[in-house]
Formats: sequence, C-alpha cells, structure tokens
Amino acid sequence: MIYNKNSTCCFTGHRDIPPKYHGKISSVISVQAERLYSDYSVCNFITGGAVGFDMIAAETVAGMKYFFRDIRLILALPCENHYAKWSETEKQKFFRIAESADETVYISRAYEKGCMLARDRFMVDNSGYCISYCVRQSGGTFYTLSYARKKGLFLTEISGLVQTSANRAGSKGQEDK
Repeated sequence: MIYNKNSTCCFTGHRDIPPKYHGKISSVISVQAERLYSDYSVCNFITGGAVGFDMIAAETVAGMKYFFRDIRLILALPCENHYAKWSETEKQKFFRIAESADETVYISRAYEKGCMLARDRFMVDNSGYCISYCVRQSGGTFYTLSYARKKGLFLTEISGLVQTSANRAGSKGQEDK
C-alpha cells in the first residue's frame, strides 16, 4: 500500500465542474499523464473517487490502460460506501470506474470527521507528482494542492490549460457567427 513516489501521481480537483469542461479536462489529463509516463516512468495514478474531477481523471486513466499496459489506477476512498448519497447515475459511473481500478484503498471503514482530508493526505504522501484542477482558493482541492506544494510534489496545474483552450474555442465560435 506504500507506493514508489517516483512512479506515482495523484489527482486533485473540484467536484462541481461544468459539463462543458469535462471533455477538455479529460484531454488535458491524458496529455499530462502520458508525459509523466513517458518522461518520468510514472505508472501509478491515484484518484480520490469523488464526483467531478476525480471521476474524469479515473475514467481517463482507465482509458489509457488500453494503450499502456503497465499503468495502474488506484482508488483512494475516504470510507466504504462513500457514494451513499449520490444519484443513481453517479453511482453507476463510480461502479464502472471501480471495476477498472487495479487497487482500492479505504482510509476508514465508516464515514468519520476528517476522513476526506485523511484520504487527500494519503494520496499526496504516496505520490511524487500531482495533476490538479483548482480554480478557487478554498475547500478540499485548495487544501490538497497546498499540502502537495508543502510536500514538494512535482505539480501540474491544468486549470489554466483548460480555461484558456475553452476560451479560445468560445472566441472562435463567436467569430464564426
């Protein structure tokens, strides 16, 4: 359960991501994760199993496993049944992701105060790299990104890449009208 930090990358990002950004985020994650894989031999990718960015990252890594057989998807979950209050659609998406995971780590058996932050610290403490999508300076994603900085992880912040390309696409669309 302890990973070689030199070959491990974690993800952190917001839960509430507008659907119009999902495809672009997946594309940027894919490019960045492939770069880490080819340039630094990163083959373990840890995601926290939440809705939003975590699911996008997990689906992207699961898709990469088809082309890169030694890539591993690791789910670090705050507790068992952490998805209990999710919609049926979100649950089904999570179950598909869980089936493609190579390993699942539970931080706690049941929900308890602090298990989400403990999950975030686990991911950072077991990684040398972090790909993040952070557009607010508050909340769990900001905390995790700050913790990753403090721990000296090699950070790839993709929010600027996603927003810039989305704005270019929006501008192009305006010109076409």
